[in-house]
Amino acid sequence: MRGVHPLAVEVMRKAGIEIGDWELKSHREFFEKEVHTVVTVCGNANDCCSVFLGQVNRYHWSFDDPAHFEG
Repeated sequence: MRGVHPLAVEVMRKAGIEIGDWELKSHREFFEKEVHTVVTVCGNANDCCSVFLGQVNRYHWSFDDPAHFEG
């Protein structure tokens, strides 16, 4: 599995939160688990995100993908 984007690690570290050892998870890991809340954040994720049966809460906060940031 891949690690979290280095710039995200840096920003969170400045906020006092260490995520340097976290790994990205595939949504497939959760298909056989009971899911109550799904939060999507990238622009098109709300339209193309997988459906989780039994889902109670779904939230979408659209952010530009920080991996495409220049500057």
